[in-house]
Amino acid sequence: MADQERRNYLLLIKCGGDTPVRNRVAESIPLLKEILEQVSGEDLQFTTSSDDAGTMAFLFASTLPAGAILARLKSPGRPGATFPVGSPLAREDSVLVAEIGDDFAAENLGRALVWMQRH
Repeated sequence: MADQERRNYLLLIKCGGDTPVRNRVAESIPLLKEILEQVSGEDLQFTTSSDDAGTMAFLFASTLPAGAILARLKSPGRPGATFPVGSPLAREDSVLVAEIGDDFAAENLGRALVWMQRH
């Protein structure tokens, strides 16, 4: 991928572990949002979450490849990074960072669908 080519991504997170989901989400969302805003240049849209908030999704555009985005989410406090120490992810979380191309179909996604149509 060219260094400056912006691509659209879907980030899907399913919270795992023993910490109650509501507590995890309350603790994780501020740092998760900060990291995603930095990798996307604030071109970010919260998509959806499950009823218990244990599974959530975001849409964003970035010049970084998916693997680099996942690495930043896992280790935002590495030397030279501008992020605070700590990760919004827990070891037991399931995480998907996937590129979304021009061909997609969606239903009942509200603002997320508008975001996808405009990108």
